[in-house]
Amino acid sequence: MLRVIRFFKAVSMCLFIASLGVVYYEITNDSKMVMLYSDTQGRALFRIEPALFFYASAGFFILLNLLISAAVQLVGKYPLSKLALPQRDFWLKDADSRDNLREVLQSWVHFLAIILNCFLVFLMIKIWLINRSQGGKPIEYLAYILALFALLTIWVGFIFYRLRLRKVEFIG
Repeated sequence: MLRVIRFFKAVSMCLFIASLGVVYYEITNDSKMVMLYSDTQGRALFRIEPALFFYASAGFFILLNLLISAAVQLVGKYPLSKLALPQRDFWLKDADSRDNLREVLQSWVHFLAIILNCFLVFLMIKIWLINRSQGGKPIEYLAYILALFALLTIWVGFIFYRLRLRKVEFIG
């Protein structure tokens, strides 16, 4: 399962890099400011320099993924006996169960990266559409934020649900 999650994390990272590249290429090709927000008539309400947009976006993406990778490494090295777990006797009974628990926790953290990277891809697409005069209403950004909040709530809730299940119950 961890390999599948890592694959989708790599795909989400590639999608972000591709979307950032397309947005940057089209915006710098037109040699104009990057419009991040517009009113209902399509007039720019918030603009920044293309270089600042590119470097800030790329820097945030790199920092975010480095922090998530550090969290995955921390989960891999943290002593499991110090975690407050439901079904503690099941998860800590032998080496195989502990390895399974580490894989579940690492997959869970990698999935956070997938959620956040996909959110960043959608923001890049939204910025691209705004700069092509095809959107940018305030309610659209609110919908993106609410969708991210809902996904993060489901993400947090999933680990509590998953740790309550034994491996046999989860598979069967």
